Amino acid sequence: MGRTLPSIPEVSYTDSMRTITLITGNAKKLREWQRQIPDNIDLSHHDADLVEIQGSPTEIVTHKLHQAYELVDGPVVVEDVSLGLRKLHGLPGPYVKHFIAAMGDDALTTLVGDGDPTAEASCTVGYYDGSHEIIVTGTLQGSIVPRRGEGFGFDPVFMPVGESLTFAEMTPEQKDAISHRHLAINKLLKQLAEL
Repeated sequence: MGRTLPSIPEVSYTDSMRTITLITGNAKKLREWQRQIPDNIDLSHHDADLVEIQGSPTEIVTHKLHQAYELVDGPVVVEDVSLGLRKLHGLPGPYVKHFIAAMGDDALTTLVGDGDPTAEASCTVGYYDGSHEIIVTGTLQGSIVPRRGEGFGFDPVFMPVGESLTFAEMTPEQKDAISHRHLAINKLLKQLAEL
């Protein structure tokens, strides 16, 4: 893993921003967030089944964000992950979770078949505290490969450009340093610092 990305920025927070609730029921996703959030933020989490509209990742996150704020009544963060295949002109996109649920763990390799394996993984993150709304996206290029390693979502079949391992084969630290989620969290923290 020869490349390194900028480290997570140090941020000063107002009292109202010190506790942020991440809406997720996915324990592995929660651990990724916890590893990347600075110690001066208390990241709690809430498992809620939010309604996901059909639309772009930004539209989906914005809709989920306002539902989440009504539930928590405080600073909240939601995310939506997409995986677009070049062969399918960006599909399944934000519906990748549903494709995997319907078609099984090999859904993406089946969709690629013998065609172009190029893929783009993205994580769109939204923050809302009742006054400030921030929507950011981290995007990472890669390819779909035969399943390697144990992980969640598309981690076992997504290999980032310039890497020889899938996300599932990487250590948590290796994945955290380059992932689409890392890129989105980093952008979010920078924008929070500017509030």
